[in-house]
Amino acid sequence: MWFKIISFILAASSFIKMGYGIAMGDRFFDWARREYKRERPSGLVTVLFLLTLLLTLITWYATWAHYVPYGWILTVLMTFFGLYALVILLKWKSITPKYIPLIGRFQKNRTFWYIIGVIWGVVFLLMGIFLY
Repeated sequence: MWFKIISFILAASSFIKMGYGIAMGDRFFDWARREYKRERPSGLVTVLFLLTLLLTLITWYATWAHYVPYGWILTVLMTFFGLYALVILLKWKSITPKYIPLIGRFQKNRTFWYIIGVIWGVVFLLMGIFLY
């Protein structure tokens, strides 16, 4: 049950982020650029990163206390996402300037990235329905 819920949370977050990006258009990328140009992460960005870390801890709890076959897939993915979020938070000043050019590239190919994001959401949704 734990991994099913985690899968649904990941699917929902993928769909919400992609929907927000599609609805906001260039404003989404302008917002991302502004956030990464900040001296320190904003409160919203910090909360989003901390939620990622919290979900990583919950995934590890589920791995140890509520083992299911193939649970390791989410554990590996969430460990990667959690460590990635932690590194960005801890090394904000040195890492974020490197992201600003990437945002421009993502903006040019946004349809491709939106499709990838929706595919990830569908994969997490299907994992929640059929795998866990």
